[in-house]
Amino acid sequence: MPVLKVTAKWAVVIPPRSEVLLSCKVNGALHTRLGVVQPYEQCGVEGGVMTGRTLVDPSAEEVPVIVANLSFWSKKIQQGVAIGLCQEVDQEQQPRTCKRSVVKQKNGLPDHCRTCLPGAPSAWMKLK
Repeated sequence: MPVLKVTAKWAVVIPPRSEVLLSCKVNGALHTRLGVVQPYEQCGVEGGVMTGRTLVDPSAEEVPVIVANLSFWSKKIQQGVAIGLCQEVDQEQQPRTCKRSVVKQKNGLPDHCRTCLPGAPSAWMKLK
């Protein structure tokens, strides 16, 4: 699985104890629509700066990456410096939906309530 460097598009100063959304560029091409940017141990950023994991479209010209300054001093990130690595996501999962009905129309109570409260369906119907 290819791993590509992610570099800062512009120089930016991060105030102390804060985070910014940094415009970055993925250097290279991944043949996928979904990639993850991760911290890079040998990045050219000063100590106290942390790159957050971010899902991105690696084919885009510009990708947003969260960068935090955990120190008590302002930190400058130079244009073109490597701030992270991007690799393709193993697989995209489709959202799953539940097709089971929570409430049965017959007696108005969910299954888990009927077993906890014996005789409750008849009491429930009297309240309506």
